[in-house]
Amino acid sequence: MPGQVLDRHFARQMLPLAALGGLVVALAPPLAFRAAAWQKLQGQGQVYATHLAEAMRGLVARQPTLWRFDADKILQATAIHRGQADVESVRVADCEGRTLVMLGADDEAHDAERHSGGPDGWSPIVLGGEPIAWIQVRMNPTAELRALTAIAAASLLLGLAMGLLLYRFPTRVVRRQAGVLDQTLSQLKGAEVALTEANRKLSDRVEEAVGEVRRLSERVVRIQEEERRRIARDLHDSVGQDLTALQLELALARGRPDRADAHLAEAVRSSEEALREVRRVVHDLRPPELGTASLPEILRAYVERFEVRTGIAASFRLVGSVEPSEELATCLLRVLQEALTNVARHAGASEVGVTLELGAQAASLEVGDDGRGFDPAAPVAGSGLRGIRERCALMQGTMELKVEPGGGTRLSVRMPQGRRTPS
Repeated sequence: MPGQVLDRHFARQMLPLAALGGLVVALAPPLAFRAAAWQKLQGQGQVYATHLAEAMRGLVARQPTLWRFDADKILQATAIHRGQADVESVRVADCEGRTLVMLGADDEAHDAERHSGGPDGWSPIVLGGEPIAWIQVRMNPTAELRALTAIAAASLLLGLAMGLLLYRFPTRVVRRQAGVLDQTLSQLKGAEVALTEANRKLSDRVEEAVGEVRRLSERVVRIQEEERRRIARDLHDSVGQDLTALQLELALARGRPDRADAHLAEAVRSSEEALREVRRVVHDLRPPELGTASLPEILRAYVERFEVRTGIAASFRLVGSVEPSEELATCLLRVLQEALTNVARHAGASEVGVTLELGAQAASLEVGDDGRGFDPAAPVAGSGLRGIRERCALMQGTMELKVEPGGGTRLSVRMPQGRRTPS
């Protein structure tokens, strides 16, 4: 994980810095204390040496040659170093550095090499303007060393604590932030996975939508072809027959002048029938009432014309009063036309009932007959039911078919209100 790598790298970089900080804290106080204490002892030693040199100057003036033999007495008589715990030794040396007299703090002589290494002060014994000997006062740093030891121990502990703090606190903060970073990266990775999945689903939906548009386009083309075939059938079955009868009557009138009036009258009747059929076909294609009259009125009129044209008893019932859109009204009219055409051609029915229900959320149309019915599992000749199903799909509706062989057929369609035909 990047956070763990960052944590380890920061810890490695922080370790020498923390060690250096702890070392500085551990060494700085004792070193500073030692420098100050040694400087103070050295100053005191210098003061003691100056006083002793002044005391020895009188002896040297009286006894220029024998003063060396009485020097220890003079030093003891002055007693300037007595009672001073910080004075370790007093030494009188000639100008060549040879020890002439040496007294310890307890008035016992010591070798020059046997000292504690404390700071010392020097002062000359002057005779005639020239130094003839030197007084050395060496200070005893025992108390300072004890204090230095205590300070060093405390500084060491403080340095260890400071180094540990310098190491642990930043690394802990970095470790916590590294955990947050890892968590954030994990969340980002999860978000990336979710986004990828969302993109995949969106792509699938787009593909489905494109496929659905393609299928709807194919359905529109297929429905248009079905409309053309239906119109062709209507023209061939009705108008074509009337025109053929008209042609035959005119031919008979020309061949039988004695009966021309009867044949011409029949020809006129055939032409009027053909004209009525053409008007009916045109009216069925696009009833002029659409957009002006209500859908129930249009469907009721069509059912009445169907009864007159086929001789099959037909009834119409209306439930609700919510007027649908023009697209929905046109679709319901086409469904009714297909359903009644199927009844007239295939059902062998004597009665047919049409129920139109117009609700606020949906509109439904039901067409039931008492015909012979058919087997829904068997292949069905023609494309009437398929056209109705596709029209319902275009309007995002549903079609339900209940068939009982020998007991009639009931076709029901349901379409949502306020939906438009997909463009």
